[in-house]
Amino acid sequence: MADGSDVHPQAVAFEAQMPAGLARMIYWPTEDGAPGFHFAVESKVKVGWNRFLRHTYRPV
Repeated sequence: MADGSDVHPQAVAFEAQMPAGLARMIYWPTEDGAPGFHFAVESKVKVGWNRFLRHTYRPV
């Protein structure tokens, strides 16, 4: 587990040291009150985090 509060106060984050550097996965609730959550993958760069994947999941 890692700190994801820079993305959302209720975010759950996981970090991993990869061969290319530090990466993290983050999950946080949708902001519109509808059921669902967001998921993102980021890599650590000199100026912060570089987001290269973001999905939003909602019930069908």
